[in-house]
Amino acid sequence: MNRNQQFFINNVKTISACESEIVCLEGSSFEKQFEIEYFPSESHDVATCDGCCKSRSIIEKQIEQYYNKFPLCCDFHAKLTKEPWFDKRDFEGLPKMVADKVLFTHHHITTRFGIEDWKEDITSYIEYAITSFGQIPSGYGEPIALSKYLLHVIALQEAYKLEGEEIVYKERQQYIINFIKNYRKPSKEVKTDLNLLISTYDRWYKNFPFEIQMFSGLKAQFSKQLPILSDTPKMNKYLRIAKVSLLTQERLLEYLMSISNQILLTIDTTKLLEVDYISDATKYQFDLKKKSHKLQQETLLKQYSKGEKKYIKTIKKWLENEKDFLKDIQPTIKELPAITNNLKSINKKSFRYNKYNECYSQLTDLMHSLKKRNLIDDNTDLATFRKIFSGESIDKQVVWIGNISELSYFIKQLHNELKYIEDLKQQQWAVTINCFIQVNNEPYDRTKLRTQKVPSTSKNIDLTLNTLK
Repeated sequence: MNRNQQFFINNVKTISACESEIVCLEGSSFEKQFEIEYFPSESHDVATCDGCCKSRSIIEKQIEQYYNKFPLCCDFHAKLTKEPWFDKRDFEGLPKMVADKVLFTHHHITTRFGIEDWKEDITSYIEYAITSFGQIPSGYGEPIALSKYLLHVIALQEAYKLEGEEIVYKERQQYIINFIKNYRKPSKEVKTDLNLLISTYDRWYKNFPFEIQMFSGLKAQFSKQLPILSDTPKMNKYLRIAKVSLLTQERLLEYLMSISNQILLTIDTTKLLEVDYISDATKYQFDLKKKSHKLQQETLLKQYSKGEKKYIKTIKKWLENEKDFLKDIQPTIKELPAITNNLKSINKKSFRYNKYNECYSQLTDLMHSLKKRNLIDDNTDLATFRKIFSGESIDKQVVWIGNISELSYFIKQLHNELKYIEDLKQQQWAVTINCFIQVNNEPYDRTKLRTQKVPSTSKNIDLTLNTLK
């Protein structure tokens, strides 16, 4: 399949979304026609079938007459004569090519009614044949002779009477006839606007409280996705390309409402306070107020759709609930014994590898070994990984994808047994919670980490730790 395409750019737009920029090219294409493949069958042969031979003669004569007038056949095609990229000679052989495509399609339809995936197979072949008529830039009419191809295929199918054992396929045949008839009719589905979808997602991204500590790790993840596809791409085996539809705005808003609920439901503030993940309740309360105020201002000054207002209402309620909870427990927090300076200082601290300034490659090897054994997220970058062994405050946690017993054993060996890192004076679990986080973005529980048994994969972890010798 040899395709010759030219794309004419009418406009270049840059759309800002999720702290990035998307470049959009607007325009249309010119593509010459190409041949399609014929798939022989024992039950029917286009070359020897009397009906096909008669149809070929009729089709070629009609297309010959059309070709003689083309491109002055209509006002739209007549405009092609003024363009330097158009040459009528590129369409020589049009009568035979159209006849071939009509008969090959008719043959493919009639010989595939009985197969298991008949619907997908036949409609894919028809789309393949339609695509083979090429493309004409907007304003210059339809692809050359495409309507004539569609009309001839419909006429052949309507004239083809299923008999004997084939009569059970009558409904399948009618489905295909209707598919071809409706192919070029305007779709009843709600039209989607790519710009609208991008801006809708961008507004959600800006409104969701990613600035708050427990959501900060998710911000990068959601900034890199754009959930605007309605389903998984479908491959057309004849065209060898995949096709996918865009979501409607309504369905995108349903998704954003759902994902907002899912993220907010994963947060248990009482648990986070217990494990000191929220180390500064006052700052957390301030962050909540700040985000709540910002969201209130946004909704006052900007217009939002009904669907957007739903997730905004949920986020607002969550923020208010968090503020009320902290307000209720504030007297209790004041009565609690003061946290020791040692624990405060440890809160944002990392481990300190004894050879941090001497052996750069060892930490690199350790990271690769942990990834190889599926213990840390494969997207972990070296700078983030080295930082958790620097002894300094960290900005980003490493996602541990192994189980909790493996992390516990890793830290016990690293800190207690092998002593590859500086002694943390019983605070190794607080530092572990600060440096590593679970796949679901939940913090680890200090007690559970400390009390884990030796995992069955301990030998693999030992081999990993050998990189630090």
